[in-house]
Parts: sequence; C-alpha cells; structure tokens
Amino acid sequence: METPYYVRNHNTFTSGNCLSYPAGGSTNIYTEDENGNPIYNFSIIDQIYDNYIENNFIPIIELDFMPFDLVPNKNKFKSDYQLTGWKYPPKDFNKWKYLIETFINHLYQRYGKQIENWYFEVWNEPNISNYWLGSFEDYFKLYDYSVQAVKNINQNLKIGGPALATNDSSEIFFNQFLEHITNGTNYANNQIGTKIDFISFHTKG
Repeated sequence: METPYYVRNHNTFTSGNCLSYPAGGSTNIYTEDENGNPIYNFSIIDQIYDNYIENNFIPIIELDFMPFDLVPNKNKFKSDYQLTGWKYPPKDFNKWKYLIETFINHLYQRYGKQIENWYFEVWNEPNISNYWLGSFEDYFKLYDYSVQAVKNINQNLKIGGPALATNDSSEIFFNQFLEHITNGTNYANNQIGTKIDFISFHTKG
C-alpha cells in the first residue's frame, strides 16, 4: 500500500475571487469590518482540505499570503494587490497572530487531532521578491508571531520554515535565520530564541 502523499498549498490566506490557477488562488479567509474587526470565512479552505483528507493526503500548510485587509497602507495596493500587495508583512502582527490562532482552532474543530500530523510552514521563499517584499528581519518577526500562535493552541503542532528558494541569497538568509531562532530576541515574547520543528528549503533546476 502506498504511503500517503504530503500536499502543500499556496495562498492559504490570500484575498481574491476564490478561483484557482497554477501556483495561485485565493480563499478570502480574512476580511475586516469598517471598524477594523476581523471577519473569518473558512468555506473555501474547508473544501480544499476536505479534498485532501478524502484522498488520504497529509497537508503541509503554508501560513501565507497576506490578506488584503492586513496589508500596510492597503489603499496604495488596491489596484495591484494581486501583483504585489500580498507579499508584504502585516500592518499589525498581533492581528496576524490572532488570524493563525483562529485558523488553527477551526482546523481542530473540523479535523480533530489528526492535524498534529500536519506541517505548518511560515510563508514561502521569503528570500526572493517573487514572494516577499519585507526585510529579513520582517520575516523573522513574522516567524516568531506565527510560532507563538501555533504553539498557543497546542505545543505538539509542528511549525517551521523558512521554505527558502535556492539562489545567491539563500545562504545569507538561512544563516541569519538560524542565528535569530537560536540566539536572537523573539519578537513575540522578548525571550531568547524561537522554536522550530522542521527546516524547509527548495532545490530548483
């Protein structure tokens, strides 16, 4: 009997028309009302993960990309959100953390303890501008808040990264990332270091 396949999806949090295309798509999980309060809608992402589970796949969930209502200066990106807006760090890292906590709690309610066998990965290829337009430190901050969110729900959940693209910048980024999670000040709790359960990178070509 074949071992179940792991399946990794892009655009877990991306805003849009909820139609899929290669390496793209959107779910509209997160929007805000006129007062800035979060509104969550899991109808699209539920269909995706239901399909995975029905076919005996194990999800690798990228915690990405930035929902439109969490983009800094979102009015600046109103016309080109689909091109660049989703690549930025959040306007409010606590709102990002609460988004992940709400998302994980929803997954627990829907799928139960099996999500402890899933992998949660912070972003995709943050060392290249194709997917990230923040700084290295912006990513480290995103990573810290994401880890805190996931571990707040259950210490047994597996979270890691940084899902690097292999290019001239990957060694520099990776070394700085390792230094941060080992000896750096955690942006989310001011302690030294950040937990990591797996390290991910991409080989290309």
